[in-house]
Amino acid sequence: MLCSTTCSLCAAIKAPNNGKPSKGACFLRGLAVGAGGALLIAGGAAAAVTLGAPAAVVTGVLLVGGAIGGASTIYSAGSNIAHGNYAAAAYDAGSLTGGVVVGGMVGGPVGDSINPPATRGWSLSNDLGNAYNSALGSVGSWLGTGPDAAAAGGATAAGGSGLAGFLRGGCQ
Repeated sequence: MLCSTTCSLCAAIKAPNNGKPSKGACFLRGLAVGAGGALLIAGGAAAAVTLGAPAAVVTGVLLVGGAIGGASTIYSAGSNIAHGNYAAAAYDAGSLTGGVVVGGMVGGPVGDSINPPATRGWSLSNDLGNAYNSALGSVGSWLGTGPDAAAAGGATAAGGSGLAGFLRGGCQ
């Protein structure tokens, strides 16, 4: 069993609040699940490239998955706040935080696994420099250059928080 009854952190996560977990417990649950989702996405991207998937495909899936996951988390948080469901909004905030922590740590290695070496650091000029370049030919050729470390980390973080939305437990 992952949590023993003597573990105070686990007790806080399990503690009922009129039959529902508290906002703090939901934030911690979201934090753990968002971090786990980001690790799953990072591992999947690295495994896909190792198994021979083209860099353009992996980059495209990471981009689309990150966009959908991030948008889903932001929509969910906004909707939960609007409806006064603060425990679920705390879960969303926790899942995004967990995803960002892990995404920040694995962005470089994920980018390197797709097309080494991934550019490090973030700046607006780097992002503008990485925008679609028609001189590369097709969108597929552009995606084949792979993400920089910040983009890989951001997509991993946003995708991880989106995956966490499917595993809310009692934080609904």
